[in-house]
Amino acid sequence: MKKFILGAIVVIALALGIGWLSLDEDERALASNLPTDANVLFWEVEQRDAAFRKMDALPILAQSRVIAAGDATFSLPEGNPLVVGTDVDAYMAK
Repeated sequence: MKKFILGAIVVIALALGIGWLSLDEDERALASNLPTDANVLFWEVEQRDAAFRKMDALPILAQSRVIAAGDATFSLPEGNPLVVGTDVDAYMAK
């Protein structure tokens, strides 16, 4: 029985090691330093960099779904001009 348990532990450790080595650098960095908070503003820089690069590959980071393009497109109607209470050109120059 001890040999069976020891063999199972060795097989599991070997599988985990192979799995770890099969990950790319960003996935390893993210797995070794997972963010504990869902608020991105409080993630460390390393966490944020690794998570943003892998966000589409790891659905636990952000839920997403593919929406197929429709057959017909519709143009948007011309809207009222936006009135901003300041001179944007002067603000940008400043």
